[in-house]
Amino acid sequence: MDTDTYPKAIFELKDSIFLSPASMPVTTISQSVIGDLTLRGVTKEVVFSVAGSLDNGVITITGQIPIQFSEWGIPNPSVPAVFIFTEPNGLLEFSLMFKRVEG
Repeated sequence: MDTDTYPKAIFELKDSIFLSPASMPVTTISQSVIGDLTLRGVTKEVVFSVAGSLDNGVITITGQIPIQFSEWGIPNPSVPAVFIFTEPNGLLEFSLMFKRVEG
């Protein structure tokens, strides 16, 4: 994956995400989001779902973005010499936690 050369993935959200605090303690809320994802210097618009929940004052947002390695210039991480073979795709998964800090 060459993380020495490309240590960061960047995502820029195109629209605001609204998760109503009033309903979050009751259930997990899902919402579709759109933005620009940059991996290995390649930027593409992506659309995916996120889930949000509120627990003890902490908002947790999770999601996953399907990645086709060749579309992002990512070499397939297979290592045939030692019989390690992978699919040509993977998932970029994330979990973000937000907590209000009183200051």
